[in-house]
Amino acid sequence: MKIKKILICGERSFAATGLYDKLINAGYVVDCFSRGDEESRVGNFITGNVFSISSNKFLSETYDIVINFIIIKNANRED
Repeated sequence: MKIKKILICGERSFAATGLYDKLINAGYVVDCFSRGDEESRVGNFITGNVFSISSNKFLSETYDIVINFIIIKNANRED
């Protein structure tokens, strides 16, 4: 079985509690994206503006699976 590359968006969400560890322990390669003022990467944890996630320089890899826990509140349809 090919190891899958997974991106978890919003891994700090209560709904995502423990998911990162479970996936790592199951042998997956996992990156996590969370909201942040500046784009940064520390190990497998990436931060940045959620509205510019597609241009985040630390998310240039290809992912086989994306799991999203990010909710956009108080924004319009264009956002």
